[in-house]
Amino acid sequence: MDGLNYISRQTSSAAQPNPLGSIKTSSPKSGCVVSCSLDYALHGPPLRICASPLASKYAHNVRPAISIIEIMIFIVVLSIAVIGTSGYRYFATLDIRRSDNEITAGRIAMHLCESWKGQGGGDSIYNPTDDSDESGIGLITIVSSALAPQEPLNFTLLKNGGYYKVVSDNRTYYVTMSYHTINSTNGNLETLNVIVTWPAGANSPNNNVATNKSLSLSELLITH
Repeated sequence: MDGLNYISRQTSSAAQPNPLGSIKTSSPKSGCVVSCSLDYALHGPPLRICASPLASKYAHNVRPAISIIEIMIFIVVLSIAVIGTSGYRYFATLDIRRSDNEITAGRIAMHLCESWKGQGGGDSIYNPTDDSDESGIGLITIVSSALAPQEPLNFTLLKNGGYYKVVSDNRTYYVTMSYHTINSTNGNLETLNVIVTWPAGANSPNNNVATNKSLSLSELLITH
C-alpha cells in the first residue's frame, strides 16, 4: 500500500502545473535563446533557438536587386524617347522653313503684281529692278530665261526683262512676269501673271527649274 501511495503522489505531482513556469536563458556569445522547464523529465530536453549574428546584423540592409534585363529595357525606352524627340524637332524645322519660303514667295508675287498694276499693267514701262531697294522684298536683278520659270502659253513677257532673281533673307527666288490681253467692246481685259519659284529642299540648287517649287499669282486688270 505504501508503494501504491508513493506512485499515486508522484503521478499527481507530475499532472499539476508548474507554478514557476518556464525559464528562458540566453547566451550573448552564440545569440541563442534556451527555453527550459522544471518538468524536463516529462517534456524532454530544453528547446534551443539560435539566430545567426550575420543575418541579424544585415537584415535591415537587404534590398531587391536590379537585373540586367531591367537595365536593358530602360535603355531601350530612353533611346526611343530621344530618337522620337529628335525626329519631331527635325521635321518641325523643315516645316517651318517650307512655310517661310511659301510666305516669302507669296509676298514677292503680291508686291510685284500690285506695283505692276500701279504702273498701268500690260505693256507698261514698269521695271521691277528700279524699286529694288525700296520694295522691302529684297534685291531684284534680271536673269536669263534658263533660270526662271516658263511663262504660260499665249502670254507676253514684261517689256523690261520678264525674268528676275530676288534675294530675300539669304534665299534666292526666281520670278517670271507676263500678261495676256483680251480686246472687248468695253475696253481691254488684261491678265497679269507672276510666277515665283524657289528650291524644293535645303540642299537643292537654286537654279534647278525642274525641281523648284512654284507659286503663281494672276490678277485681272481692265484698261481703256
